[in-house]
Amino acid sequence: MSEKNNISSSYAPIANSPFVMVSRDGQYFVGFGKYKVTEETSSEEEALQLLEDNKWNVITNIAIIVASEMLEKEV
Repeated sequence: MSEKNNISSSYAPIANSPFVMVSRDGQYFVGFGKYKVTEETSSEEEALQLLEDNKWNVITNIAIIVASEMLEKEV
C-alpha cells in the first residue's frame, strides 16, 4: 500500500468564499481548487487566521494561478 493511501483528509467549504478548509493527518490549510493557499497549521482557526492576515498575497497568488491556467488552455 502506498503512503498516499494512508493519508486521512477531509474538505469543507468556507462560508461566503471560494475556499475550502482541508484537513490532512491532523494538519489544516486553506485550499482553492487543487491549490493550497495557506501553509499547514495545527488548527482550522490558525489556517483561517493565515488566510485573513495574508489576504493580499492570497489574492495575488490566485490571480497568477487563474492566469496560468488560462494560458495553458490556449496552448
